[in-house]
Amino acid sequence: MKKFQALIFVFCLVVSFAFIPWAFSGDFPSRPIKIVVNYSPGGAHDIVARALQAPLAEALKTTVIVENVPGGSTKIGTTSVRKSDPDGYTLVIQAVSAWVNYYYGKVYDYKPWVELTPIASVVAFPSWVIEVQAESPFKTWQDLVKEAKKRPGELTCSGPSASGALAYGYKVATKAAGIKTRYVPFKGNKPAQTALLGGHVDFSITGTQNSVHMMQAGKTRALAISSNGRYWAIPDVPTFTELGLSAPNNGFLGIYAPDGLSKDIAAVLTKGFEKALKDPDYVDLVKNRYFMAPEYMNAMELNKAALAVDAMMEKIKASSK
Repeated sequence: MKKFQALIFVFCLVVSFAFIPWAFSGDFPSRPIKIVVNYSPGGAHDIVARALQAPLAEALKTTVIVENVPGGSTKIGTTSVRKSDPDGYTLVIQAVSAWVNYYYGKVYDYKPWVELTPIASVVAFPSWVIEVQAESPFKTWQDLVKEAKKRPGELTCSGPSASGALAYGYKVATKAAGIKTRYVPFKGNKPAQTALLGGHVDFSITGTQNSVHMMQAGKTRALAISSNGRYWAIPDVPTFTELGLSAPNNGFLGIYAPDGLSKDIAAVLTKGFEKALKDPDYVDLVKNRYFMAPEYMNAMELNKAALAVDAMMEKIKASSK
């Protein structure tokens, strides 16, 4: 009788595991995978996620869906993934802005890079570009600083949000230059640049991909970039380091899954992204159209990079007290 009961118990245990989709990875993926973009369409996150759709679908032999879930300075989209089942079918593309939002924007009450499972890094780029209209009287960063010191608090700068990496970059640059200007937040990079082009603000802080396109179209002029040395896409633009504003600051976009994801499924996803990033069309699109570097980091390397940013933020926060 006891043997029979033991067999029944084992049978029930096996059946129960069959209903947990993330328990085993043998048939993963068996349905579409969703990548959540925690910004509105048109920004770097959205561009890269959509560029990855086809090569990732090919690598994993399934459909890849991109869903924009903006709001809450990235918290809404990120938290929706955090609360999802850890089955590998819901991912989020996350940037260094999460660290800034946690430490400076008081957006998160948890550390996304700790509470989520790292999968892979898919692109890297300089974090900040300061730009003006092509017709602006400010030909250089020094010109802007000189005018800002003449009229403290009068010059205005547009950016894509009230907090985040770009808002933080604005604070870094203006504080280092010893100037007081007003920051005007918008809901995304495009509205922020539209305000610049319309003459509603004096300068703007944005990402590389947005700035280079506008420069090529003859609509804007970059005054500074946070790259490690002159950036290959706009080599005439001086760096933050050259201008004495800050050390190089480069961002990356990483793919994360909910906490609790099995190691087997995580490995399948990581390998899938590694293969997708080698796709010639993806490399050409990201590098030559969006002016970012399609640099791959596996889960371990991404976690190491995330913890390094975390440690740096801890030091900056401690030194500012």
